[in-house]
Amino acid sequence: MEHTGVTTTETVVKPLEHEVEITGWRRTFISLAIRDYRWYFIGMLASTAGMQIQIVARGWLVWEMTGSAAALGIITFASGVPMTFLSLVGGVVADRVQKRNLLMAADGFVGLVSLITALLIAFDLIELWHLIAAAVSTGIAFAFKMPGRQAFLPELAGEKHLMNAVALNSAGMNFTRIAVPGIAGVLIGVIGVANTYFLIVVGYVLAVSAVLMIPASRSAIPKLKGRAFSQFAEGIRYIKRSEVIPILLGFEIIVVFFAMQYQTLMPVFADKVLGVGASGMGFMYSAVGIGGLIGSLFVASLGDFRRRGLLLVGAAASCGALLILYSAAGIFYPALVLLALVGLANMIYNATNNTVLMSNTNQEVRGRVMSVYLMGFGLQPLGALPMGAVADAIGAPLTVGIGSGVLLLFSLGMAVVKPKLRRLE
Repeated sequence: MEHTGVTTTETVVKPLEHEVEITGWRRTFISLAIRDYRWYFIGMLASTAGMQIQIVARGWLVWEMTGSAAALGIITFASGVPMTFLSLVGGVVADRVQKRNLLMAADGFVGLVSLITALLIAFDLIELWHLIAAAVSTGIAFAFKMPGRQAFLPELAGEKHLMNAVALNSAGMNFTRIAVPGIAGVLIGVIGVANTYFLIVVGYVLAVSAVLMIPASRSAIPKLKGRAFSQFAEGIRYIKRSEVIPILLGFEIIVVFFAMQYQTLMPVFADKVLGVGASGMGFMYSAVGIGGLIGSLFVASLGDFRRRGLLLVGAAASCGALLILYSAAGIFYPALVLLALVGLANMIYNATNNTVLMSNTNQEVRGRVMSVYLMGFGLQPLGALPMGAVADAIGAPLTVGIGSGVLLLFSLGMAVVKPKLRRLE
């Protein structure tokens, strides 16, 4: 193990391991046999449900208020700025405090922001700058929450079940993407945006309550030597010394910046391209979730799969190709099928990349390494601002097609020039 300048307390509880071999379909859900992971999983479901409702409600509210794709990009950009520039700080914090408490604090804060937003909408006081401020606040919370959540996962599930736990995490997230957006789209029309926002608050209250059930002793508290800046610098040096991590991080930057903007432009496709309105948009999000759920369960069923690098490259290239077809479809039902396939390919890529990254990172620096990974993930909202402006100028379909083409070419190029990536296990 490489020296990281980090020591841990002797009170760290090792993750539970199952000695009995589990085969068949039950192997797909083996991580849920671990009690504390189950509570973690329930909390993730609740917070992700709240987030999915917010994506649909906020996107439709902004579109109704402005009718501008650029405004959608601005809101997404506002959440991405703190996620990108504060996630490194969040990684240091995640390696210094109990990750359990960090998750509860972050989810509680997002719930409070959602409550304030709901009240502003209910009293007809909402303005665009309020939504921008809420997006910034949520981005700050996520900059601390996500490194902690990612680094906490191996402590709860253990290295033996890590790929299964990551895949089940993705499956749970995609289950909410199936069930929640379609319901949220209908709710917007039935009970209004304000009441829909109140449901977001309920989701985060449930999330905090679930994580509270995890004993504090299950969250390691490492004793890091030196000041926060030196600990951050040590994390960067650790990444530079690795042969694998820079490749995975670079791949993630390309994927999220160029291809994932189709999510930001979903309201434009629903209204202007496909003509299906808010309810149709909800089903479009759900289609992505259906594909993602299938992809996540597929990865969870693989067990100790060894050709992860090849799976990663193939899934990313497929995602780019499918998005090109989606951008050119122009008809609702074919677009839904393509979005489901996009969700499947993207989730196989995400689960595989996440697993390989954590498997190749020492526990003492996981928070910092995952914060750099999430900084790349934050490029999606940052890219939303220029992509929204481009979509206003040349149209959303062409914008999505060009970005997806970049992903496809990059994936094929990496498969050729980086054979080590294909051989990753």
